[in-house]
Amino acid sequence: PGQGAGLYRQKYEDEAFWILEGVYTFTLNSRQLPVAAGSYISVPRSILHAYTNSGDGPARMLVLVTPGGSRERFYAEAGELVTAQGASTLSNDLPDLSRLLGIGQKYGVESLPVDAPADHPP
Repeated sequence: PGQGAGLYRQKYEDEAFWILEGVYTFTLNSRQLPVAAGSYISVPRSILHAYTNSGDGPARMLVLVTPGGSRERFYAEAGELVTAQGASTLSNDLPDLSRLLGIGQKYGVESLPVDAPADHPP
């Protein structure tokens, strides 16, 4: 609960989210939408969005990114960064955020600061 992805958008891919368990709150541009298990939400490329597990328990989703290619390269390079720095998803160690954001920009993923307005222009 309370975890998710901050505001971001991607230049090259559309995303589809199938909520398998729990409840999320999605932000699309400046609009907030509660989305529960069994729901589907589509986010076209260049749309600023975020999501948070807004329920009281675990939440799971299936995410489809299309077309393929650049997102896989992003994850591969970002994963190498995390491995190279010894960070683990099982610890509190975090990779160098500025480098991670740079990798995102390289592959067309723009992450915005936490305090950025949800209607931030592209």
